[in-house]
Amino acid sequence: MNRQLIVFMVVVSVAVAAAKHGFGYKRTTLVADLVNAANEKWGQMLRGKNAEGFASLYTEDTQVLPTGSPPLIGRAAVEMFAESFFLSEVKDAKVETVLLDPTADSVAEGGTFWERGKYVFYNDAGDVIDVGKYLGVWKKIANGNIKMYIDSFNSNNA
Repeated sequence: MNRQLIVFMVVVSVAVAAAKHGFGYKRTTLVADLVNAANEKWGQMLRGKNAEGFASLYTEDTQVLPTGSPPLIGRAAVEMFAESFFLSEVKDAKVETVLLDPTADSVAEGGTFWERGKYVFYNDAGDVIDVGKYLGVWKKIANGNIKMYIDSFNSNNA
């Protein structure tokens, strides 16, 4: 076979495999469990208005790319962002992984892997006030733990 056909077949195979892991698919790997736990803790920090705890989920050299804002560089910037975010009408959130990098379990300490997800923000009354998506790059750190390295998110609303 020629090289272009082989490359095409590999791309199609990866796309088919990725489609199997679409929304609603729950991975049961160690890294998927770590991501789910971190996402749950993110929500706990939001509900508890714990800016320091919120920021602790990110690496020291993190880069957060919020909609309509310049990039936030470093954990201290994330903590300041969280403090102002907690003053908004957002009081609760549901964060859900849609697709997790299929190579995540094989990434070594210091390496990175990606997660694509969606979120729903709620106000005090439990009303949905925003729905959006995110793309995050996680970094494996010491002792098999993970922290968010790059976080980009935006609303589905215009």
